[in-house]
Amino acid sequence: NTNTNTNAPTANIHLLPPFATHKIKSLPLSIPTRVEEFELAWEHSAVRLCDHERATRFYTTFNIPDSEPFNAQARTLVQQAATALHSLGVPFWLSSGTLLGWYRQCGFIGYSKDVDFGIYAADYSPDIIPTMAAHGLQLSHWFGHPEDTFELSFKTVDGLKLDIFFFYREGAHTWNGGTQARTGKKFKYTFDAFDLCWTIWEGIKARVPCDTERYLRSNYGDEWATPVTSWDWKRSPPNVVENGVWPREQWSELIRCDNCMYGLDGLRQ
Repeated sequence: NTNTNTNAPTANIHLLPPFATHKIKSLPLSIPTRVEEFELAWEHSAVRLCDHERATRFYTTFNIPDSEPFNAQARTLVQQAATALHSLGVPFWLSSGTLLGWYRQCGFIGYSKDVDFGIYAADYSPDIIPTMAAHGLQLSHWFGHPEDTFELSFKTVDGLKLDIFFFYREGAHTWNGGTQARTGKKFKYTFDAFDLCWTIWEGIKARVPCDTERYLRSNYGDEWATPVTSWDWKRSPPNVVENGVWPREQWSELIRCDNCMYGLDGLRQ
């Protein structure tokens, strides 16, 4: 029984904590093993699956070059990062180009050359960096701070990058930020507030915005379904605005990366 509205969660499928089976007068009865966790999980347990019919239409319409080598690396990266974050209990979701690839083509966008996650800033944990390192992902960028325009990036031993954008709730909207390392300029990307659903993709358990298309329209506009190989993260998204400049005296703490003026000494584990 599948809901035909592709913006709605898949009907009657939920990801929930484990149940235990008991018998009452010989009648089997399944009861959550952790009732409080079950109650908290139910609200965000709905599942959305990628639409293979949409993906088939996409590949039929557009001549997309084979990107299986990148797909294999990206798949491994997502598995590493998801395992690390699940172990910490930090909720994350597929975002930006990774979400677009999942929704539009049930795959990765080979020419994007990276993987993107979203995390609410309120869920940030200092344990993320050492736990990622323990799973083979080394910190490569630290921009901003957990209270403002925070972004972390990690790299695999093969050099593939994971960008984690931290999101902030403001009333009916949610936003994440970006930083231009060369100038210290800050950028803000605003979305309508959204709920999260689960998906199982490439054997990976991850969250996605339930109304995925609305999220993507905010980030990529009405032509989100058409491949675009030239993209400027500071100008192309319809939901981006400049949002000030980091004070120069704070750059040593707030703009740190392998190729920046200020490195990552003391941040890596």
